[in-house]
Amino acid sequence: MSNFFRDPGVRETIESIIVAVMLALMFKAYEAEAYIIPTGSMAPTLRGEHFDIACEQCGHVYQTNCSNKRNDVRNTFCPICRYRTILKPEMLSDHNSFDGDRILVNKFIYDFAEPVRWDVIVFKNPRNAKQNYIKRLCGLPNESLLIENGDLFTFDSRTESFNQRRIARKSPRKIRAMMQLVDDNQHIGSKLAAASWPLRWTTIDSSESLPNWTNSNPPSLSYSIDGTKTSEVRWLRYRHLMPHIEDWDILSGGELPDRLAPIVSGKAVGAGLVRDHYSYNELVEQRSPGMSTEVSGFHWVGDLGVEAWVDIQSDTGTLLLETTEGGIHFVCQIDIATGEASLNTSDSNVKFVDANRASVGRPMSQTKIRGRGKHRFFLMNADDRLFVWIDDRALVFGDLPFQDYERTVPSVPTYSDADPGDSLPLGIGCQSAQLQVSRIKVWRDVYYTSGERPWDYRINLDFLSVNEIFESPAKWSSEGAAKLFDSRNRTEKDLHLLGEGQYFPMGDNSPASQDARLWGDPPYVKRELLLGRALFLYFPHSLNRPVFGFPDFSRMKFIR
Repeated sequence: MSNFFRDPGVRETIESIIVAVMLALMFKAYEAEAYIIPTGSMAPTLRGEHFDIACEQCGHVYQTNCSNKRNDVRNTFCPICRYRTILKPEMLSDHNSFDGDRILVNKFIYDFAEPVRWDVIVFKNPRNAKQNYIKRLCGLPNESLLIENGDLFTFDSRTESFNQRRIARKSPRKIRAMMQLVDDNQHIGSKLAAASWPLRWTTIDSSESLPNWTNSNPPSLSYSIDGTKTSEVRWLRYRHLMPHIEDWDILSGGELPDRLAPIVSGKAVGAGLVRDHYSYNELVEQRSPGMSTEVSGFHWVGDLGVEAWVDIQSDTGTLLLETTEGGIHFVCQIDIATGEASLNTSDSNVKFVDANRASVGRPMSQTKIRGRGKHRFFLMNADDRLFVWIDDRALVFGDLPFQDYERTVPSVPTYSDADPGDSLPLGIGCQSAQLQVSRIKVWRDVYYTSGERPWDYRINLDFLSVNEIFESPAKWSSEGAAKLFDSRNRTEKDLHLLGEGQYFPMGDNSPASQDARLWGDPPYVKRELLLGRALFLYFPHSLNRPVFGFPDFSRMKFIR
């Protein structure tokens, strides 16, 4: 043993650990302070007291809130396959709750720098100075802020008018931190597979005269195509085909619900809209004896992204990624031989703009793609801004790692026989190339609600009526749908007005966050109440595997 400690390498390691611990303690004492997240208002970015759930159908691991002691949380829904798990903490040890995340907060950052929009800030509750809150900074001093259609719009009322408001856009780092998972083709419910539930990623044109995408069987689902003998683009499309709560009883018998008959027979192409479901705080409401429904997902989310793991097996050809919002198709086209990437849309109601909001032509960027190879591609549409990442590197268009655009028509879901529009909102295309796609994820942006009620509609409709419209593409052009989507629009009466030194924070878990939208008086945080900026998630709850108390290193990260 004595020889062990005499070893220079061992001694140096021990000395380094002691110095690191001392520096950490000094840093905590003078620069940072530790906090425990009490509630789920910032979920899924930061978690309060919660349950960890491994879906018994598809295997996806997700979290459900349990910090509200007044509600006995008994139900949770997988965000991927929508399977309902009934929690039984008194019987199952895996259903026991965990404490909130532990974070370090930089206490002095705002003594030297101004707060920046989208910072995760810690501050004193304006109505109770003894209580600390943590939210994301959304509104800045002297701004007029409007929450409309899930997005934030701002303008300076001292020099600008309401009509000059502009969308508050996120940076690439922020959008990656805030986006939420909608689908992962590596997690398919076992009962769905057994009953031959239609795949969400599918080909639409089944022409036998042209090469097309083929897929392996679940659960290790992958897609491949050899399109080297045709110049026509062959598309793999996403349809948001989610099971309903009542479908699972039918699926247990190995059968499909009758509502899928048009899809199975090929008479229907697309599916319903992607919504703002939050597995973290979903509930079940009893409608009548023997009939219940999920109370979540009140709003359509058009800001979507597709992430794909692609093995390029040819030296030439083109790979395409597409996202659709309000009937407008945005396409990223990548030349496999040269690595040149471009963005385009064929809709005249959209124009790409630079930092000064001047119109630009077809945005171009150069990638490192040169023929065959495995890469991860990601196209995201959020805040009227397009992002493209390849192998986690953001593509630069002009001088910026994103491309802004402006649209001259309202964003409402569209569908027609000629163009399925938002019923097939994402796509992966192949032109004159050979590709294999091993994994695909679908993401969505945060949808900010106004906070007035569970939903942002100012008309008298119950959830079942809204649900019927969302699930039926043919009804998106109806008078009822027009009234529904028009009722989301806001006026100057809905502005949040901020003065000097006043800040407007909101939670990432918008439907379940007690923040500035609901405070009333005062509806803001003063500068002197800011305690600092959240810095580092240093201790999420332990996994207890492979040994008790083993920390979840994968979630230890800087907070964005």
